[in-house]
Amino acid sequence: MRELPWARIAGLSAVAGLVVVALVLVNAIFWDAGRVSSEELAKVSPFLSRGKRSDEGLGTAFAGRLHRVWSELEAEEQSLAAEELVEQLRQRGVREIMIYDDERRLRIQALGSGPATVIANSPVSPASG
Repeated sequence: MRELPWARIAGLSAVAGLVVVALVLVNAIFWDAGRVSSEELAKVSPFLSRGKRSDEGLGTAFAGRLHRVWSELEAEEQSLAAEELVEQLRQRGVREIMIYDDERRLRIQALGSGPATVIANSPVSPASG
């Protein structure tokens, strides 16, 4: 029976551990910068599941993601909810707002001082995908 190369296994484990730590740090330093907390999102709108603000959380641009329940709302309810959501973000200094659904389709947009625009669900045609 062959002996396992314990030194090599230990070395590879150490390298794998360092890679994991590096990825966690990169995520925390770069990709998490500007992420809005769940508590703050809930204050803005019950329909937001995720959000990120530019310039490490201090900028005027916001990109977010909607909870699935958004698609269950009637068009008029979506419009009212979008107006309130945009108003809440503007009170926090945000001016460029783009909010997507889980399929990464734009659903709410408000640029500058313009009104909140709700982009309706459109059925995906079989030819497009």
